Amino acid sequence: MTKSRKLLWSALAVVGLCAAAVVGLLVSSPPVAAGGPNCPAFTTEMVDAAAMAFGLPPGTMGEARDDASAASIYCRFERPPSAGGGLFMVDVNDANPDEAFVRGENRTEDEPTINFRTQLRSFAEGLTTGEGHGCRAAVLQSFVWNNYCASALP
Repeated sequence: MTKSRKLLWSALAVVGLCAAAVVGLLVSSPPVAAGGPNCPAFTTEMVDAAAMAFGLPPGTMGEARDDASAASIYCRFERPPSAGGGLFMVDVNDANPDEAFVRGENRTEDEPTINFRTQLRSFAEGLTTGEGHGCRAAVLQSFVWNNYCASALP
């Protein structure tokens, strides 16, 4: 082998080892939080999915609050068991500071007070101020906030 070929193979070996190391780091790294760097609890799509799990009927009214200065937002819809049961709730810094969660539950028709057909939940605690604002922004961008929750604001 010529000297240039030996150098080429050495260079390829170094590049290959570096690539393998990078891939190894990516594979062994923990997964990114559900909401990405701005909201570790959920994404906008997860808020809408939880609302779809609840099965928002047309004209549904619920309870909502929004406070931009405290990075706080809240929306809740609940059906009584006599109407099939179910719950949708999204909360950022409302009930408890530094917490964010979304829930969507829809009860089964045969056991409306016991079993759930659908449950979608996501939760994070220990939010930083930036994460709280990120979670609030994720809620504000959601279909369910814009079409259901905002109209329930006092």
